[in-house]
Amino acid sequence: MTSLPQTPAEIENYLYEKIPLTRWMEIRVGFGPAGELVLSAPEGVNHNHLGTIFGGSLCALATVAGYTFLWLKLGDGDAHVVIQEGHAVYRRPVAGEFRARVREPEAAEWKKFHHQYLRRGKGRLTLSVEVSGENSAAGMEFRGLFVASL
Repeated sequence: MTSLPQTPAEIENYLYEKIPLTRWMEIRVGFGPAGELVLSAPEGVNHNHLGTIFGGSLCALATVAGYTFLWLKLGDGDAHVVIQEGHAVYRRPVAGEFRARVREPEAAEWKKFHHQYLRRGKGRLTLSVEVSGENSAAGMEFRGLFVASL
């Protein structure tokens, strides 16, 4: 089993290497007060013609957050994580630096997914991600079905 990057800088470098879009979006990795994963990006390279964040950037940040959350939570650097399906609901314009937070799945959901992953070498898990801007209100809600395989 390959070890995972541990620090925010190591995780960023991994993302920049494996998913080049993350470098162009200038995605940064951090951890909230409760240790939850928080991905953020600046407005500068992610704005649209209206002076708010481009919807594609919101969706990309949410997708990368779900991917990164699942990959780190599995604790297996050899795991392959992809998104199978995603649905975004745009609630309000987002401005300024924007952040994505993944909601921790219910314990029973995680247990079922993890058992399937270990037993069959593949598992599917739906993750919810909230993306907000400087005004701190949720601008976008994202639900993605992620697949992890060995």
